[in-house]
Amino acid sequence: MFTTCVTDFSKSALRSFPDVTVQLALRFGRRPFLFFGLATMLVVVILVTVNVASHYALKRYADDQLARLPWDFALYQTNVRSSAQVRVDLSLTPNIAAAEDVYLLRLTLPPDTVPQVDGKPLGSPFLSLLAATDPALLPPTVRPPSPNQAVLALVGPESRMSSAFQALQGARTFVLDLHGKTSFEIGLARTVRLDRSELNRWFTDRTNTPSFIPDIGVILVIPNNFDVVTGFDDLGGHVQEHGEEEEARDPGHVESGSYFPEVVHLLRMDRPAVISGWDVTGSIERLGQVQKAAQITGSEAGVPPLANSMSGLLLARIQRTAGLLDLLSTLIALPLLWVAWLFLGRLTRLLLLNERRLLGLLRLRGVPGRLIGRAMLLSIGLGSAAGAIVGLVAASVCAVLIYAGEWLPWRVLLDVEKPWLLLGFFLVGLVTALLAGRDLVRFATSASPLETSARVMTAEAEQQLARFTWWPAVAVLVGGLKVLGWALGFSLVSVTGWSELEIPDLVLNFLGLPLFVYGAASLAVLNRSLMQMTLAATPRWLAGGLKPLWLHHLSLKPHRVGGFLLIMALMASVSLYPTVMAGSFGDKAVRGAMVGLGSELGFTLNTPDVVNAELLSGPLAAQQTAISRALTPVRSRMLVQPGVQEVDFMTEYLLSSVYMPGEGYRSLPLYVIDNPTRYLAVAYHEDALGVEQSFDQIIHRLDEGQILVSPALASFWNLHPGSRLLLGSGPAGDPIRAAVAGTIRYLPGRPLQTITDRESYATSQVDYLNFLFDNSAFVLASASNAAIAPLLTAAPRLAALVKLHPGAEVGATQAALLPVLPAAPLESRLLSDEIQKVGSDMFIDLGLENMRIYLVGGLALALAGMGAVAWANYVEDRRTMALLRIRGAQPRHVSQLVITTLLAPALSGLLLGGLVALVAGTA
Repeated sequence: MFTTCVTDFSKSALRSFPDVTVQLALRFGRRPFLFFGLATMLVVVILVTVNVASHYALKRYADDQLARLPWDFALYQTNVRSSAQVRVDLSLTPNIAAAEDVYLLRLTLPPDTVPQVDGKPLGSPFLSLLAATDPALLPPTVRPPSPNQAVLALVGPESRMSSAFQALQGARTFVLDLHGKTSFEIGLARTVRLDRSELNRWFTDRTNTPSFIPDIGVILVIPNNFDVVTGFDDLGGHVQEHGEEEEARDPGHVESGSYFPEVVHLLRMDRPAVISGWDVTGSIERLGQVQKAAQITGSEAGVPPLANSMSGLLLARIQRTAGLLDLLSTLIALPLLWVAWLFLGRLTRLLLLNERRLLGLLRLRGVPGRLIGRAMLLSIGLGSAAGAIVGLVAASVCAVLIYAGEWLPWRVLLDVEKPWLLLGFFLVGLVTALLAGRDLVRFATSASPLETSARVMTAEAEQQLARFTWWPAVAVLVGGLKVLGWALGFSLVSVTGWSELEIPDLVLNFLGLPLFVYGAASLAVLNRSLMQMTLAATPRWLAGGLKPLWLHHLSLKPHRVGGFLLIMALMASVSLYPTVMAGSFGDKAVRGAMVGLGSELGFTLNTPDVVNAELLSGPLAAQQTAISRALTPVRSRMLVQPGVQEVDFMTEYLLSSVYMPGEGYRSLPLYVIDNPTRYLAVAYHEDALGVEQSFDQIIHRLDEGQILVSPALASFWNLHPGSRLLLGSGPAGDPIRAAVAGTIRYLPGRPLQTITDRESYATSQVDYLNFLFDNSAFVLASASNAAIAPLLTAAPRLAALVKLHPGAEVGATQAALLPVLPAAPLESRLLSDEIQKVGSDMFIDLGLENMRIYLVGGLALALAGMGAVAWANYVEDRRTMALLRIRGAQPRHVSQLVITTLLAPALSGLLLGGLVALVAGTA
């Protein structure tokens, strides 16, 4: 079918050329036309497919990020009473699938108004109410366990909240009376400690709407009860009125009460109807229309037109990234284009061997070389153009149907397959073919009749004398440095500090591997002794009794054997490298998740739910003893559950005397483990987590009565091994200091609310999250450390790390452990969830998707190239084979020699390419 199409195309196109050139092209240029057309078609098909695959990877990533994004818009309102009706109106807006509300009502109480808990006063500068129409919008730590009870959350440093936290354990009633004008009363389920950054991190993760949380205060977290919310709103309104009256009476009075209500309407669209990952630009336009309609609905109810579009931010960032796809598609295809270039070079050699005698006859008949060269160039050019056109059409149609599963609208299709990009692919294929065919045209133009009719061409004889030139040497050096940089973690920019080298370094990331393989293979080919040793590795039983003779024959023509070896090496490296790298991606994602979680399964517990609140006061040693006694039977019960291999606990204490910039009143965590050896046996860790020493070595320093600190803490306080850090005070007010053993970059298993998505955040939100993570400060100590034993502190949370037997099912083990725990955990964390969070990255998705193109495209090009080389070798050596048959060689001997011709360089190329791919992929 392809031959018929391109032949018809050639006949119509040739009419515009001189008759003699046309006749020569039609008679003697058919094979160049066909071969170069097929080769160019493969090149263009690969380019087009990589481009479509890149957009498909972008589409998959957009879908994945949107799936992680529970809400699309957030509208803010201050009128609490009308918020319920506004939510109903918003849910009826076209293309709005769901609407929920989060209430955060912040109240500053006047000095003469003090809340009562079980009849006892509770002094706090701020009182807030937190509620949500969907309980899943609230952090598990403070989620009300029953519909009639609230959770009392204390926000503030340990020095301000420790005694209140202990005293309020078991409290059952919260009452606030405003001078008899109005009162607010609700039952309490429990009292917990809460960090403001943790609460903001939760809302940023789940709703993308961080809110102002006071540094010190009390938060009442209530169930979904609009009457309770409006009751608190009435109280806040009276406080506000009272404050305004006081301000009017005494303008200088600054201690009057104030009220700051905030209702966040969270909206989720009908995403399939609005958003398509194939059409990011159109999706942004449709999303803007839905957002405008929601704002109009809200404004009709008196809601200010202020909205936060989480999905809009996500799509805008993806749209900016999509601009890089065209460049990335080209860079990703560079190694395959390199294989195609070598294939075309071998194809040129094949045509030289096949057509030289025909060209010699033409020259003997008096046809000028210039005319023959013009006809050959015409055949190559037209064949390449026809192949490129067929490749563009076929690949565009097939790739879109395969990846999209349906035909895309023309507007979307033209955005994926941009006309200027298709023109670029056409020119790349055409220019590549013309450059590769210039040797054939040059030979057809300049070769003499004597040379073309000779047994061995002069050009081929000259290649036998080739030596290792500067170009392969440069290829080995540049490619080897890049592969070494992957392994050791350096680049041109990191070594030189020149940002101008960022683009060349990016290009080398794609070209480094084929450069190194090309140079190394050229070295092996041009080194006669090395070539002899390589070819001699072919087993004698496979090569037959004529192996020495045939290997000597092959070594006399290293350029022909080298072509086969080079293509095999590049095919192996280009095909295996993505496969190895894919495993590396997956391995790094699993390792990152394991380090973050610390084990396959983890729980966070509220310490007062495990130990009697009366025992959670006084020196740290007494608290830790009580906690350890309470956890010993719990650990024993957990260890006998199916699938559980080992269990360890980590206690979180709070330090209020260690200052860190930007932390305000926030207390820094001190993590205490009972047994460092057992912790290392349970927690997944890597040596690189330790700064001065390996992680194992530095953790064992805890047994020597020393502490470990995080990099942020060490950097600010200039801590190093041997330094002493002031942690707080003892019962008599004496300062408690501990010696620092070193620094650890991260503590596996520590309680932490992870962030599942960053692409959808605005720049300011990303900066805020980066600040939280990069400036995370903590201290680690052992329970046997006598230096911290008298430290006065509080222990709000416990972390349980569960190591499973190989092959144990995490979900089933989690279900078996939940009834064994002393109380419902504040949070359960599974390794599978953490892997999903860590492993989602657009460029990783893009790379993994294009690896399939590497495998299929690289294999197709390599097979075509190997076929061309094998055919060229056969055409050149068939006379030799005939002579061997005349001399008495059996057919099986000739078959063994053919196998040797293919197998010896193939095995050598596979070995070389495989080793390079293994090193580069794992690096």
